[in-house]
Amino acid sequence: MDKQIRDEVYSYCEKVISSFERFLKGQVKKSFASAPTELQEAAQYAVGTGGKRIRPLLFLTSAYSLGQEENDSLLYFATGIEFIHTYTLVHDDLPSMDDDLERRGHPTVHVVYGESTAILTGDALLTEGARLLISPTLLNSVSPDALLAMADIVLSSRGAGGVAGGQLLDKKHEGTNTGEKTLKKIYRQKTGEFIAACITAGYIAGGGTSRKDIELLHNVGVELGYAYQIGNDIHDHLYVKRDAEKGKATYIKIAGLEKAKKMYDKLMGNVFRGSAKVTEPGSPLIMAIQYIDDLVRNRWIS
Repeated sequence: MDKQIRDEVYSYCEKVISSFERFLKGQVKKSFASAPTELQEAAQYAVGTGGKRIRPLLFLTSAYSLGQEENDSLLYFATGIEFIHTYTLVHDDLPSMDDDLERRGHPTVHVVYGESTAILTGDALLTEGARLLISPTLLNSVSPDALLAMADIVLSSRGAGGVAGGQLLDKKHEGTNTGEKTLKKIYRQKTGEFIAACITAGYIAGGGTSRKDIELLHNVGVELGYAYQIGNDIHDHLYVKRDAEKGKATYIKIAGLEKAKKMYDKLMGNVFRGSAKVTEPGSPLIMAIQYIDDLVRNRWIS
């Protein structure tokens, strides 16, 4: 990416993320204000220990690309997305799942607060996140029908045919010789469907109604999710080695490092071409995708 373009992309995306972060910090306190102190602290810890916030970024920039004005009401939905994403991470780190002791350079929630509190924190984040997706405040920006469609798209991506099912398949195929077709299904359910939901929900929030465009953006999100997972595989292979230790199914394991990089490039090409059919060059959504692409590639050399 050209330096000038890169500077513009980072400046814009970091501005959007910074505004979201301020809102997120305040909302987690509000959402958990009536909870026991330990649950409040665990939720704030889970949400507040870093994160690239790419899913809220994709939702917001998708809406802004259609001319939706930047306003606090959309930040409720974006926060619901981040709460729901964080719940998955909290549960994914549990001893019965990946048994991770560290995330984003910090001890995981179950290490700090105990396993039972971590489970309940994840449960609460999912529930509070779903509540935010249907916040009445959003009706200042979208119609009731649009809001229901947005919430349905996001929540559907998290259920049996989405993240939950993908996580089960991921666990089931640890230590096995998983083929590319199965791995693609795992990555689609674990990551792709939720990213696609964030983009398409943003499109609807921006006033978009074309079924063709929604299908195109859904495919863009699924491909972006697949690429993002392969990017994570490459980073882990080069620097962390955790996936190999656990016997995880990865693209590296199937095809090797160089083919993984080529597949990443191919998928991102599809993503940029697909998004260009719906939104203009230099739009907020295009910049968000460029930003994510650059973040992923930088992890391979750092």
